[in-house]
Amino acid sequence: MEEAPTAERAPLADNSQRAIARIIDSGLVVFSWMILTAAWQLLSTADEPFAERGTKLAVAAVMVSVLVLYETLEVAGRGATIGKRIMKIRVVMAKTGERPRVVNAFLRVAPAVVLVATQQFFPFAWALLYSTAGFTTSNRGLVDHLAGTAVIKVED
Repeated sequence: MEEAPTAERAPLADNSQRAIARIIDSGLVVFSWMILTAAWQLLSTADEPFAERGTKLAVAAVMVSVLVLYETLEVAGRGATIGKRIMKIRVVMAKTGERPRVVNAFLRVAPAVVLVATQQFFPFAWALLYSTAGFTTSNRGLVDHLAGTAVIKVED
């Protein structure tokens, strides 16, 4: 039986691969948010306009849910999001090389959830959060260390 590719044995994903995958995934999530927001506005009536329904919290909850479900289910279920699959990289547990469990996949997205929920310095914080792999010798970012994961290249 062949050993699973751990962070020590498999080639780690390049920062450019990770960045492009993140851009693709962010685009998909934002597109989903746009569709949901448009649908919500269409369901608004003249008596209860979208902006006056006190829906900011509900919209934020939906946005966070889309982000969490997409990232968690894709990584736990397939080992990679759509962006990562396009870039031929995947997420594995750093020590065992196995596909992350749901809890580990959630831990990878948890810091982003905080950023979306608080909307504090969002673009700068988002970029900083996901660029941390470029500043470590292990090429594992903050979310990787938090979840015990690594992002590796997938051989064709």
